[in-house]
Amino acid sequence: MAEVIVHEMKYYGGKVNSDIDVVNYSNEYYNDYRRICCDCFRNLSIATNQNPDSFYGSVN
Repeated sequence: MAEVIVHEMKYYGGKVNSDIDVVNYSNEYYNDYRRICCDCFRNLSIATNQNPDSFYGSVN
């Protein structure tokens, strides 16, 4: 299996209008954060023959 290395991503575009409240990360949000990341990159993971439910730092 190929190795995937995670890199930090930054947004440099204009202001985004959203009803999402931004909060600092806390361990209590881990499961939500993991689910969102896996869902966002699911198609990319599948296209590159990676497990779409695998998450950096998690033990599967």
